[in-house]
Amino acid sequence: MDPITVVKLVLIAGIGLTVLSIGLRARPADTLLLLRNPRLGVCAMVSMFVLTPLFVIGLTLALQLGPADRAALIALSISPMPPILPRRQAVVGGGGDYAVGLSVLAALVSIVIAPMADSLVGRLFGVTTVFDPVALLRVLAITVGAPLAAGILIARLWPRAAAASTLVSRAALVLLVAGAAVVLFKEAPAIAGRIGNGILLVTVAIVLFGLLVGHLLGGPDSGNRGALALATSARHPGVAISLATATFPLDREAITATVLLFLLTSVVLTLPYVLWRRRLARSAVPV
Repeated sequence: MDPITVVKLVLIAGIGLTVLSIGLRARPADTLLLLRNPRLGVCAMVSMFVLTPLFVIGLTLALQLGPADRAALIALSISPMPPILPRRQAVVGGGGDYAVGLSVLAALVSIVIAPMADSLVGRLFGVTTVFDPVALLRVLAITVGAPLAAGILIARLWPRAAAASTLVSRAALVLLVAGAAVVLFKEAPAIAGRIGNGILLVTVAIVLFGLLVGHLLGGPDSGNRGALALATSARHPGVAISLATATFPLDREAITATVLLFLLTSVVLTLPYVLWRRRLARSAVPV
């Protein structure tokens, strides 16, 4: 087995264990929370899949970016939240039910909106796109659906599952850190090459816009506002790469570098927001 395959398996295992730990603490009803509360669900989806894609499409068309970079950024804007995000959402006071419900609803909406957006990208760039719904479903099933469902099922059958979730979460963190370090080291030259052509400034603008609209549309609950702000400003890298490479299969390296640069930008820029929201959550001061 080659080293690249090993790293991929380590990352998949880390993501799977992270989502499994979330499922161990969740209830089946949590997955449908935003469907049972249409107002919360609509506001969240408008933030993630209407305002953000419109902003990204307008920004990428206005700037002189390469087609592959544009495709990567637009693909990010229509991708669901990353599967490990509920960990950070909990830090800012986001309820586990809201985080799980948001993750499930965003994944479902992404499946519906992805082929439409893929067609739009093809028309914008004058290329023929080949959307593969099976590939998208596979990514979402492996990183979100299967481990979340397994965690919820285990929790129903094993009374001490919630207590075990902490151990599972720690093991996942070790795998994620190890795998991510190798990937970033390998992709560092390609990522650095995206910084000089304006992509860094664009990713900064997109992340800050996501934080703003997510915070404003998150509803009256302070924790939910923080959770939606993070979800809007951080997207699933695996889904984005899958969508963008369907349009530009020969530019996979550049697309991967752009997506990873966005991921790093999101982590860095959202850190002050996370720290601020965590202080508010601890002091229980309404804002």
